[in-house]
Amino acid sequence: MPASAIIEKILSDARKEADTILTSFRKEVEALEKERDQEIEKIKTEAAKEAELRAEEVVKRELSSKQMEAGKSLLEFKQELIDRIFDLAYEQVTKLKSEEYKDFLKTLFLKTVETGEEEVIIGKKDVRQITPSFLQTVNRELKKTGKEGKLRLGEPSSEIDGGFILRKGRKETDVTLSALFASARDELETEVAEILFGEEK
Repeated sequence: MPASAIIEKILSDARKEADTILTSFRKEVEALEKERDQEIEKIKTEAAKEAELRAEEVVKRELSSKQMEAGKSLLEFKQELIDRIFDLAYEQVTKLKSEEYKDFLKTLFLKTVETGEEEVIIGKKDVRQITPSFLQTVNRELKKTGKEGKLRLGEPSSEIDGGFILRKGRKETDVTLSALFASARDELETEVAEILFGEEK
């Protein structure tokens, strides 16, 4: 689904609002790493004192276990931050003003419609946005690209969170917001992790 460019723009627009969150989270990450290092040093000190009473292998296992626990906590924290970034981008779309949202939808239609004869299934909360009049505008734009320009509205679905589904015969193209963001996350999660942490996720 050709949604990566759209979502990358959303992420870019959300970056200003995300800066404050990122700064706070980075501080928490640093604090977590510091706490982990302190815990490891504490274990090393305690292990040194107990070295005469305990076998070296037992000490190594305990140290390794603590390091693994700290690493797991840090990984979970990083995952939480990535989740927040994509949630923020999703919220940016859901909070778009009416005309901005319509422009966003029009872009999606022009990028994803194949023939121009599809039935359009929308969510109930978008019935005031994706109207017959709006589809007429989209159809005119589709005709300019050589497509039929005969999109028509189907019965709204309460299961669609935003965006739409294109249906022609047995074929469906899922262009709902949830599908777009799932696809974009698959494509961009590693890149976002590199931006946030300077390393591959």
